[in-house]
Amino acid sequence: MSVGFWGHGLNSHAFYYQRREPWCSLFLRLAYGGFYDDNERAARQIRATMEWFAGFLPIVSEQARHCIVVDSMGDALYRICLHDGQVIEGDGPLFEHERGPAEALGPLLAGPGGVPRQGLQGRRSRLGK
Repeated sequence: MSVGFWGHGLNSHAFYYQRREPWCSLFLRLAYGGFYDDNERAARQIRATMEWFAGFLPIVSEQARHCIVVDSMGDALYRICLHDGQVIEGDGPLFEHERGPAEALGPLLAGPGGVPRQGLQGRRSRLGK
């Protein structure tokens, strides 16, 4: 795992999170620190995203044989291969602060009896705006 910040110029800063495990590859590049950006808002979005992934990864590790997520400031793709052979994939962010998780994740995030797992379905994190 590696975590860090990188930037070059006035408007190209980002927060990076990379995690590799035998079953999962996660590469996130989240906007933060540009001259024209609202850094407080970006920090809230980064925190909400990281909290969501902290809850999501244990669930997907139980149900998937392979997972790859690549998100470069909203230009994203994901592919999750479940143990039962089902494949969940998309070409947008897996999670967005304002909108919540990608709709395609519904079956994966549903708990027993189809009830959504707490904290993973909501539109906003407990951090608020």
